[in-house]
Amino acid sequence: TLQTVVLTPVDLIKIRLQLHTAERAPKNASKYGHFGPLAVGRDLVARQGFKGLCHGFTITVLRDGPSHGIYFGT
Repeated sequence: TLQTVVLTPVDLIKIRLQLHTAERAPKNASKYGHFGPLAVGRDLVARQGFKGLCHGFTITVLRDGPSHGIYFGT
């Protein structure tokens, strides 16, 4: 679904930022020195290419697909 194409990279970036809490990261920065979601996204693309942003796409489609089918089918 189109929603999954947009939300998978957003969720991945959100999770990466959440994993680097204040206890484990330097002040105002994540593990890689990021200061926000755009920096995490740029780093993912630089390290893994565009494909890195799509990590988790398949499982997200398998999770959301049936529920969207039921929702819009009824």
